[in-house]
Amino acid sequence: MTGDIAREGIYEDFSARADAFVASVMAGYTPGHFRRSKVIHDCVWGTVMICPWELQIIDSPLFQRLRRINQLGLAMTTYPSAHHSRFEHTLGVLSVTAKMISRINQDESDDVLPAGAAADIRERRIPPRDVRLLRLAAILHDVGHCFFSHLSESYYGRTPEMARLIRENPVFSGAQPHEIFGFIIINTPTFRRFFAEETDFPLDGEDAAGLLETVGRMIVGAPVPLREENGRLLRPAYLTDMINGRFDADSLDYLRRDTYATGLALTYHIDRVLYKLCLADREITLPDGRRITERHLTVPVSGISTVEEMVFSKLMLTRYIYQHQKVIAVESLVGDVVAGMRYNGRLHHPCDFLYFCDADILALGMNSADPAFSLPASSFRLDGTTDLTTGKVIRRILERDLPKKAMLINRGVLCGAAGSGSAASKEDLSDAVTKMLAMTDLRTAVCDRAAETARRLGMPVPEIYDIHISIPKLKMSKNFDGATVVTYGGGFASMSDIVDLNDWAGDFSADSYNAYVFAGTDYLVPTGIAAYRVLTERGIPLDREKVFAGLKSAADIEAAAKKLAGMG
Repeated sequence: MTGDIAREGIYEDFSARADAFVASVMAGYTPGHFRRSKVIHDCVWGTVMICPWELQIIDSPLFQRLRRINQLGLAMTTYPSAHHSRFEHTLGVLSVTAKMISRINQDESDDVLPAGAAADIRERRIPPRDVRLLRLAAILHDVGHCFFSHLSESYYGRTPEMARLIRENPVFSGAQPHEIFGFIIINTPTFRRFFAEETDFPLDGEDAAGLLETVGRMIVGAPVPLREENGRLLRPAYLTDMINGRFDADSLDYLRRDTYATGLALTYHIDRVLYKLCLADREITLPDGRRITERHLTVPVSGISTVEEMVFSKLMLTRYIYQHQKVIAVESLVGDVVAGMRYNGRLHHPCDFLYFCDADILALGMNSADPAFSLPASSFRLDGTTDLTTGKVIRRILERDLPKKAMLINRGVLCGAAGSGSAASKEDLSDAVTKMLAMTDLRTAVCDRAAETARRLGMPVPEIYDIHISIPKLKMSKNFDGATVVTYGGGFASMSDIVDLNDWAGDFSADSYNAYVFAGTDYLVPTGIAAYRVLTERGIPLDREKVFAGLKSAADIEAAAKKLAGMG
């Protein structure tokens, strides 16, 4: 299946850069040889058994760096106990993967299938080789993360280089940027050599390069290679389903772990979810005319409610944690740090992000009594027009000196299609969000207008780093339209034919959606006025009576707007 990977060109460049990173991280590491498995005690899942070859990978510097990358980025500035790392999460994913395998391979799993299901559906089990692949993929699925997890991903994932890599390599078309990094990292020459020559993974004569490419496909959510079984071509699609699917081990862990760490009173019944999982075969015809069997991870019709619980949990996490106003405010400051590091030549290429963990970035704002501990990078100016440095921005994060809300944009402040006073629909909101996301110069435009407004009002004049704009995307992270379920008659049906998860999830997301314009305390009034004018001039139908209602600066903005109107 190498036709969807272009090994030359942009992929080759990314691979060479990633290989240099892996070589630098792994330099000097020689794994120990363990005689027996070890036990790790996890606060969420309890006892986790780790076998010898897994320990050799987990002990490697490449994996240990995940201890220094926070699972929730900078959410701990709002949720003080949210300090869990990618390391803990990954061990949790391994534990959940083991639970899923154990459940599917138990004889009692037949009980979850409808009475009319065919015998060959009932007898699907996960063979030992695939068990090892699943455990390996669980361990490696997050090795591509960089500082502050998805926060840094939102910057390197939007680069022209990453866009070209995805465009020229269809295997990455549905993957997140950190998953793409994971694929590339584990397929570098340095990692392949380490895996094949220095670990005790039982290859049993199999080519390490082919095996690691399969694991990479599981990580990025791509189809795995076909194999022959009992005289037919079989694609074990469950390998991808369990690692990067619609109800995968990754989701099952972070839904439980993130709520536990933040204290959010929200959970789902893991045993009930596991009880409903099963493997089922589906005959399909490939574009070249070949008939193959795809074996998927699925649930029976009676298990749909467990999937609904998972979707609801994701929506709650997004609303109360991932897109919390203060979380977004502190994360917006990181964009300025990234800009400063780019301006000073430290982040030329997406792969440069791999070299930094959370502590490396936060150290830029540390003040030490001993000048020997000072970091030259902390004095990097963000660009040639400002005296603001990366160190000053990081100190704002460390001291929680966050920008304040100058404007809130949601469904409630938009005018509907019928004009002022009419309620905005989900479609109206989607259209507005799409337009705002396309405004690549929005921050500059608002800043220029705010500076002009401030001068007219005799107020302090903001620079661009005093204003931050956050426009989250309006969508579910995973679409459930393609998910299938086993019907009571033993056949297959699309989950969307039984319950439209995307529709009601979309309604909830639209009702709870917020975009923000932030500014420093001294600049709230001119920034709010400027943002309103720029957005309305560009076709965003904001309701003048509602857009500033509820803001602490609302009265000052109204007074300033009247003053400006009087100036003509």
